[in-house]
Amino acid sequence: MKPTHKPQGDMLGKLMIAIIGVSPATAFSDNQDRAIRERVSAGLTLAGAAQTLVHDNMRTASPDFSRGWTGQGLSGLNDYIDSIRIDPATGVITVNYTQRARKISISLTPTAGGAGLIAGSTSFENISWRCAVSNESQNKYVPDYCRL
Repeated sequence: MKPTHKPQGDMLGKLMIAIIGVSPATAFSDNQDRAIRERVSAGLTLAGAAQTLVHDNMRTASPDFSRGWTGQGLSGLNDYIDSIRIDPATGVITVNYTQRARKISISLTPTAGGAGLIAGSTSFENISWRCAVSNESQNKYVPDYCRL
């Protein structure tokens, strides 16, 4: 009498082929995500110079928080950062990325003593920065402290 069921070895072979085929695709996706996160981090590092400038302009009661910023309106800073801008009235810094970094936009909002900065006035309180990505679907590409 012949067995009525199919041998199970065939199923194990198919499963192994499926795992081997999916693994490179997953690794490629993880590497792409990691590269985008590195590009975003590099942009935030470059924004550190803008943060220092906003701090200095606040200490001198400048009527323009962007005074002295040569990066204002930069286009194509490199192949993944499109621009780093400082709002002259509020000191909010916006980092815009190119398609190589998923066109992410991150804002860095300064506060002193729990209140927003006011151009033309000074405060000797420490500046705190709130980082936020503009689109929640891009959370996986930004540092934890910037996620919505």
